[in-house]
Amino acid sequence: MLDKALIEALEDVVREEGQPRAVAQRLAAWLNRLSEAEVGRDENTSLLANVREALVVEGDNAN
Repeated sequence: MLDKALIEALEDVVREEGQPRAVAQRLAAWLNRLSEAEVGRDENTSLLANVREALVVEGDNAN
């Protein structure tokens, strides 16, 4: 389980960068998973894709 201060810092940075709250939530979930067990390449790639899907990128018409 992640430290509350780390989660708050993630949320602050995500908010400051104008990203949706889902980005912080997905990053926290990814970090939690990494802290629980050894993550294989496929799972790590899936977790990264999950975070990337939540990001808002300037000029990206998909979101």
